[in-house]
Amino acid sequence: MYSEYNLTKEPATGVFQLSNMNKLLKYILLSILIILALWGISKIPSQSSGVKLHIGIVQLRNTAKASQQEVLLAHFNTLLARKIASKEAGKITITKGSFSQLKHAFDKGQIDLLLSTAPSKLNLSSKHLITMPYLYLPNVLLSRINQPLKSLTSLKKQPEIALANDLNVPESLTAVPMKFKRYPANKAVQALEEKKVKGAIISTIDYAALTQSTPQILETLQVNQTIPPITAQKYFGIAKSQSISKINKILEKLHNDDTLAQLSFHYFNQDYTKQ
Repeated sequence: MYSEYNLTKEPATGVFQLSNMNKLLKYILLSILIILALWGISKIPSQSSGVKLHIGIVQLRNTAKASQQEVLLAHFNTLLARKIASKEAGKITITKGSFSQLKHAFDKGQIDLLLSTAPSKLNLSSKHLITMPYLYLPNVLLSRINQPLKSLTSLKKQPEIALANDLNVPESLTAVPMKFKRYPANKAVQALEEKKVKGAIISTIDYAALTQSTPQILETLQVNQTIPPITAQKYFGIAKSQSISKINKILEKLHNDDTLAQLSFHYFNQDYTKQ
């Protein structure tokens, strides 16, 4: 059994007409209403409420500004949380909200597992335990036509590379001398076209979406097969130390019974659950 909450929804409001009452009674009733309103918008249950597992899912505030991959990941994570709940006996809560809301709740110990659409925002520290990866979404390195980027370790100068905001630096490039500049995925491509950067790293999914919406970029940009190759972006959750073992066991079950693969096919038309 699980319950879902959405922190981004505005609390319902009502009109109350307090008539034929003295001022003291009005103040008392208003105080009660304020207390009830504050109680109603407190969406995250406390650890003492008997809830066995709290899961937080980052929702996008403005899907129009989000990349295609972020939109799909938000849907994927919602369904993944429900699958986790189905594997765990007992009461589960699923809370949706902005990254800042959920990260604050996680840091206060109110959430056991946080799923985000952007690993680059997690700012991992020694206090954060990461779950086993559940997705490996591929990236591409774009350059302008006739200006390929092939052997990245033998470049004479440190090139400036645009990197999509939601991505971490690919693991294969952490030791390669490059300067990365952050952009939204579509702006990263624009910066490359305007010759502000030498290359652009975005997800394969966002690249496919861009070629459909603006097919003319195929005439000006190219995908590079590089040495070393551009590694996929790992997607994982961050979890409390008391919950990490339990969550990893559930994720492993979902992997072994092909539930994760089915979710990947559903949203990305391919199995991206294996490295």
